[in-house]
Amino acid sequence: MLSELGYGLKVDVWAAGVILFIMLCGYPPFVSISGAQEELFESILSGKYTFNKQYWSKISNAAKVLISGMLQLNADDRYSASEVLLHPWIQTGGVVDQDFERMSALAVECIEAEEAEHEKDNEEMKRYYSRRRSMDELSCIAPDVASNSFFS
Repeated sequence: MLSELGYGLKVDVWAAGVILFIMLCGYPPFVSISGAQEELFESILSGKYTFNKQYWSKISNAAKVLISGMLQLNADDRYSASEVLLHPWIQTGGVVDQDFERMSALAVECIEAEEAEHEKDNEEMKRYYSRRRSMDELSCIAPDVASNSFFS
C-alpha cells in the first residue's frame, strides 16, 4: 500500500501479522526511532523487524514462523488467509507438538541469521555514509575551489 503499487487480499494477512506481533510482545514490528512518519514508512517498506529476545524468549518458535510468513514483504511469498488458518500454531491454539517446535526453531535460526546479516550490512552502510561529506558541506567548499588559481 505504501509503495502505491496496488494491493490484494494478502495485505490483510500482513496487517493481521502486525497485529499478532503486537499482541504477542507488546510493541509493533516497525518503528521510527525519531517518531517521524517518513522514517516509519521507510521501516515498513524495508520489511525488516526483529524478534528481540528480551520480549520473545517465552514465545513459541511456531508463532514466530507464522508471523514471519504473514509479514513477508513480497505478497507472492506471504501466507494466504487459508495458509494462516491451517498453520499448526493456529490449529492447535498455540500448543504445537515438540517436533514442529524443533522444526520452527531451525526456521527461526535462519530468520535471525538473515536479520544479523542485514544488520551488518546496515552498519557498514551507516559507516560509509557517515564518512562522506554532505552535499551542503560540498557546496560550501565549491566557492573556495573556484577561486583557486588552477581554475582561473
